[in-house]
Amino acid sequence: MKRGYGGVAIIWKKEINENIKELIDGGNRIQAIHIQQGDKPICLINVYMPSDSKNADIEYKDTLAQIDEMIEKYKDTHEIIVCGDMNGSLDRSSTPHDKILKTFCKEKCIGNTEKCPVKETFYHQNGKSKGQIDYFLH
Repeated sequence: MKRGYGGVAIIWKKEINENIKELIDGGNRIQAIHIQQGDKPICLINVYMPSDSKNADIEYKDTLAQIDEMIEKYKDTHEIIVCGDMNGSLDRSSTPHDKILKTFCKEKCIGNTEKCPVKETFYHQNGKSKGQIDYFLH
């Protein structure tokens, strides 16, 4: 599989199997689960956003549109957490993906959780570039 086209996975301890239900929403880049806990369950949406390709910006927007559909579907019944490799940064605006991601988060009123401080999660192979592209957004 070419770099930038990998899938996603969500792993949990078997002791909590009875509290987890895989949701049918998603696709190659998105996987979601229902986590039963307390009064309001959690919808955890794990994503691997497109990175470099000929149509990366279109694919990026299309993937965010799929996430948006899931948020709208579950927002009234679940706490929503979107996590994963966003291939965009919330603390800079130097790439189109950064700007698209920031706009999406602003429109959906989601952001980086306080328990996940800004920290580099990506280091370019040239050693000259780094940044945070992996998030837990709530």
